[in-house]
Amino acid sequence: MESYTHFAKVYDTFMDNIPYADWINYLLRLFEKYGIDDKELVELGCGTGTVTNMLCAKGYKLIGVDNSSDMLLVAKEKNNKANITYINQDIRELEISKKYNVMFSICDTMNYMPCEYDLLRALQAVYNGLNVGGWFIFDLKTEYYYANTLGDTVLVDNREECSYIWENSFDRETKVNSYDLTMFIKEGDGYQRFKEFHEQMAFSRKQIKQCIAMAGFKLMGEFEAFTFKKPGKKSERLYYILRKEN
Repeated sequence: MESYTHFAKVYDTFMDNIPYADWINYLLRLFEKYGIDDKELVELGCGTGTVTNMLCAKGYKLIGVDNSSDMLLVAKEKNNKANITYINQDIRELEISKKYNVMFSICDTMNYMPCEYDLLRALQAVYNGLNVGGWFIFDLKTEYYYANTLGDTVLVDNREECSYIWENSFDRETKVNSYDLTMFIKEGDGYQRFKEFHEQMAFSRKQIKQCIAMAGFKLMGEFEAFTFKKPGKKSERLYYILRKEN
């Protein structure tokens, strides 16, 4: 089963608890900290376009890239701004018409890389898509988060138009986190049942840094999410700030 097909229709409904404004403010604080003032941005893993729209409202011009055509369909329906262009591509095979100075990927998109090799491929593709001196900022959920905060849990959310049962499991040997998602979406006078299966990989800090170096980037910063603190053993999300120096 493909990820983010039927779920795309109800993604925004179930993600209404995400503090997107706070996430964007943190991204802009990182821009300020590192002197990033370019107004043209590329978001990788843009999903339904919430972040691209919010940044566009702040005066930025954006390219939104996502591997799910269904998520992009929702993004395009939401978007009525001329300063956003959406592209259906796999990050690992990123190929845009010109090079950019700033790319970013948040909301754990990079955890969807199925192995260390694919994380490296994604970073290499981003590197090739940046100008010399360009920046890439991305986040990742940590193994601590998958193993201890999320763990083997079952989440249920019931809304008038849709409901889901989200069964989660984390394999401590393979470091793969699996989401088995069952949705009930209102259609006409009844509800249709859909299933999707998602997997995310918990990469170690050592693996991430090795891939960063092998891709050719210089690591400029590594922080616990939404802070400027060094990562700790119980950090749940990490941010990486990379620069292409040559």
